[in-house]
Amino acid sequence: MVENAPKDIVIVSAGKFAREVYGFVKHAIAAGRNWRIKGFLDSRSRQLEGYSYPVRILSSVESYEPGENDRFLCAIGTPADRRRYTEMILCKGGRFATLVHPTAVLGENVTLGQGVIVSPHAVLTSDMVLGDSVFVGPLSCCSHDNRIGAWCHISGNCAFGGNVTVEEGCFFGMRSVVVPGVHIGKDAYIGVGSVVLKRVRPGAKVFGNPAVEI
Repeated sequence: MVENAPKDIVIVSAGKFAREVYGFVKHAIAAGRNWRIKGFLDSRSRQLEGYSYPVRILSSVESYEPGENDRFLCAIGTPADRRRYTEMILCKGGRFATLVHPTAVLGENVTLGQGVIVSPHAVLTSDMVLGDSVFVGPLSCCSHDNRIGAWCHISGNCAFGGNVTVEEGCFFGMRSVVVPGVHIGKDAYIGVGSVVLKRVRPGAKVFGNPAVEI
C-alpha cells in the first residue's frame, strides 16, 4: 500500500440515509479529507436503480471482506440494525471512519467514538462524549457535558440541553428536545417533535409535549 494513499470509504447500506451520507463524504473530501468513495454494501442489489452515482453496490455486508485501506461508515438509521451490521464488519477486522461535516461546529473537549457521523450545521458545544457509531443529524445541537451512548441516532433539528445522559441504542425523531439534566435509558425511542422533561426508562417509547410514554 502506498504511504499516505487516500482511504477507501465504504458505506454500509445503499438506502436513503446512505445516499445522504455519500453527499456528506463528498463534502468532506472537497474540504481536504484524504478519502475516496469506494462504494456501498447492501444485499438489495437494485437499491441504486434510478439514481446517478459514480460508484456501485460492491456486495452484501455478509459477503464483503474488508481491505487494509478500507474505512467504513454505517448509514443505517435503526440503532439495533446499525449495531448488528457494524459488529459484523468489526468481526471481520474492518475499521470505521469518523465523519465530521465541514460545516459542523465542535467546541472544546468533544470526544467522538469510532464511526460517528456529524452532519451539516450540527453543533457539539463542549465537554461531551459521543460513543461509537452515533449519528447527529443536520442542524441538531448537543450542549455541554452531554454523554451520548453508542449506536444512538439523533435526527435533524434536535436540541439537547446541558448535562443530558443518553444510554446506548436510543432513537430521537426530528425536532425532539431534551431539557437539561435528563437521563434517557437504553434503547428508548423519542418521537418526532417530543419535548422530554423527565427521565425516560430503558426501552420506552415516548411522544408529545411534554413527552409521555405510549
